[in-house]
Amino acid sequence: MRTTPRLQTFMQSRRLRLPEAAEYLGVTRRTLASTGWRIKHRIPTIAIGRALVFDTAALDGWLAQHAVRMPAEQGGCP
Repeated sequence: MRTTPRLQTFMQSRRLRLPEAAEYLGVTRRTLASTGWRIKHRIPTIAIGRALVFDTAALDGWLAQHAVRMPAEQGGCP
């Protein structure tokens, strides 16, 4: 995954703000900012006042749980 220098800095601290977390997850800022979408998909979020913060370890766990495995004949891993 290609990352911006700003995202690399935030990833090292394990905490991402909304724009960096959206990039990390591959969704738009608007999608991740939607409370309904975050609740529906159970995105691990930390609310600090009105600010949203995302822990990279928690997001990695969420991604692992929601990964879709493709059969080998469709280009997935055997």
